[in-house]
Amino acid sequence: MSNAMTANNNDINNSNMPTSLKIIFDSNTWRKVAPPYNYPKDPIIGEYRTIRTAINNGQIVPFISETVFTLEAIQKKDRKQFFNDYKADITTDIRGRQRNYKTAI
Repeated sequence: MSNAMTANNNDINNSNMPTSLKIIFDSNTWRKVAPPYNYPKDPIIGEYRTIRTAINNGQIVPFISETVFTLEAIQKKDRKQFFNDYKADITTDIRGRQRNYKTAI
């Protein structure tokens, strides 16, 4: 290995870069990453195990999106109607001036 390459690797290892990645898992992945042994026939089970090992080793800090428990909790057959009827209620407060908005998404 060249001295230049060694110096670059040392610079990276000694930098202020985070030592772990923060990753948000969606409903398609978190169940398989949490206990990968529950899915032995999944064609990419090895990748799920690798991710789980990285979580266990602190290389990945896992998060689950709030939508896993809110929007994704709506049954698929009901989602179209939900989004047709949904109006977001948005409130902003900039320097004491409060504004309320209701808008469809």
